Amino acid sequence: MRAALAAVVMLAMVGEAGAGTDGLVLRAAGFFEAEASDDGKCQIPTVDSGIPVSSDEIGLWNTLGFPTVSYPLTRCGGWMELVNMMTHQGISIDNVQLKMRIAGAGRFRQFVPTRNGFPTACRSLRKVQVFSGAHLFPFGLTPDGTGNTGSGAPHVAFVNLFPMVNSQIIHCLRAQYAALPSDVYVSFPLIIQAVASGVADDGKSFKSNPISFTLTLDHLCGNGRIDNAEVCDPNAPNTCLAGTCDTASGACSVVKSIPCSSNADCIGTCLPQGDLMECNCVY
Repeated sequence: MRAALAAVVMLAMVGEAGAGTDGLVLRAAGFFEAEASDDGKCQIPTVDSGIPVSSDEIGLWNTLGFPTVSYPLTRCGGWMELVNMMTHQGISIDNVQLKMRIAGAGRFRQFVPTRNGFPTACRSLRKVQVFSGAHLFPFGLTPDGTGNTGSGAPHVAFVNLFPMVNSQIIHCLRAQYAALPSDVYVSFPLIIQAVASGVADDGKSFKSNPISFTLTLDHLCGNGRIDNAEVCDPNAPNTCLAGTCDTASGACSVVKSIPCSSNADCIGTCLPQGDLMECNCVY
């Protein structure tokens, strides 16, 4: 198991972890991504295969040609690792509470009314509960025949927070910041704090320690370069060239999914900032 978790595990060896310190009973150990199998499905992370991740970056309008509807973009993302540090009781996870704020939101205050680091118009969406269940067995059990969470350790489970940022939040943030010019709003970090809640075998409720994830929402279209999550930029040269027309196959030489009858058909136009599909090519 990872070294960061080993120090916490030592506390449990003293006896029943916890008396009055929820974070030492139900421990949130971080956010993870799942690996994709050969058929494209996401495998549940394990203590050996989980990919730790603390931040990501997407477009507020679209991400690499696909409309940004929610986050994570697929179920391979948004996994939260939880650890039961009690030696005699299991814990059943009921839900994860998410609280959001925009770091540095005050710099947009003259354009977007803001309170507590979030647009006032979106304040009812700032706190969200994601119901995602799992049972964590007592610490110290062996994996064979005594309990299996799929994580590789009976007292560890990964719960999938899908979505972490739902479509209502994305839509509201887009509505608030859409009118801002690119020299005012280029990007902002959305800080997502997560706290898991669970019930032990004796009926006592516990909350995990809070952990945070940073999701950067970009609006870089029109700055003259192709940035992360963009296909093209309307102010950069030659960003929508699909090659030359192969008249034998009737398709462009570089992007073969584009039909053509002449080279002109392989020269696209980059959609401008403000379009829902901004910084994507149209042929």
